[in-house]
Amino acid sequence: MRLFRLFTALATACALTAAAAQPYPTRTVKIIVPFTAGSSTDILGRVVAEHLTTTLGQPFIVENKPGAGGSIGTELAAKSAPDGCTLIMAGSGPFGVNPALEAKLPYDAVKDFEPIANVGLTPQVFAVGPSAKFRNLKDFVAAAKASPGTIDYGSLGKGTTGHLAMKYFQSAAGMKAD
Repeated sequence: MRLFRLFTALATACALTAAAAQPYPTRTVKIIVPFTAGSSTDILGRVVAEHLTTTLGQPFIVENKPGAGGSIGTELAAKSAPDGCTLIMAGSGPFGVNPALEAKLPYDAVKDFEPIANVGLTPQVFAVGPSAKFRNLKDFVAAAKASPGTIDYGSLGKGTTGHLAMKYFQSAAGMKAD
């Protein structure tokens, strides 16, 4: 919540500073979220959009453009007019992981964007369903080691933070999950 208040203060300060030269925004602002609706990035983007709409008096709308670990929506944002009316709500995937994993992306994470605020952090959570036979991490690792490759896990896709975190965890724990 502290980061959200900081972002709000920064956005308001920027808007007030820009207002001296010209009002911002003068029309609807689109916030591209390069992940699916309901993801943590999407939820945070909608909270920010609602607050900015109220604070600045112009509509801020969220448009989800998921796919390719965030690269599809990020490319769309990069090719948008540089008029301040298209923003992107993205994180480590499109701006850190994808450039490290892909030799050629349809955007340049450094040259095509100007960061304006760090809005929040999303922790990685390890959870299992109530019918799972393990109740703690130690039991989970033991089950995975006893039957390599038989335990499935979910992530937002190859190269995403959740996927890479799980790959790292598997390596550190000496186990395999799919």
